[in-house]
Amino acid sequence: MITKIIFTLLIIVAAFWVVKRRSADATARQQGKQDPNALNVSDLRMGAYLFIALMVLTSGVMLYHHWQDNNREVTVTVINTQTGQSVSYRAYYGDIEGRSFRTLDGRLVTVAGTERIELGGIE
Repeated sequence: MITKIIFTLLIIVAAFWVVKRRSADATARQQGKQDPNALNVSDLRMGAYLFIALMVLTSGVMLYHHWQDNNREVTVTVINTQTGQSVSYRAYYGDIEGRSFRTLDGRLVTVAGTERIELGGIE
């Protein structure tokens, strides 16, 4: 959710910046101070800096969300399909890999082919 808000604010700021630059360029052209075909290097440089800042910010937000998802505690229930017995464990979501996982107390649990895994506490 925060990503959507930040992205929207960045779009609004960029739109205001573009409108301001265009009105300043139009005023300068009317006064004859600027060649209408001249390439403004400072605008290109500013655009490059804004693009780099946006990419760094986006990468940081995505990295944080990935870290947050992997460090979320979940309840892992291992159910034996033949007997119906179930055992529950607590683990981090990032520690679940295929048919094995590491619990919060450090035990490595490998699930047999006749058992299935159910995850609880995922929102």
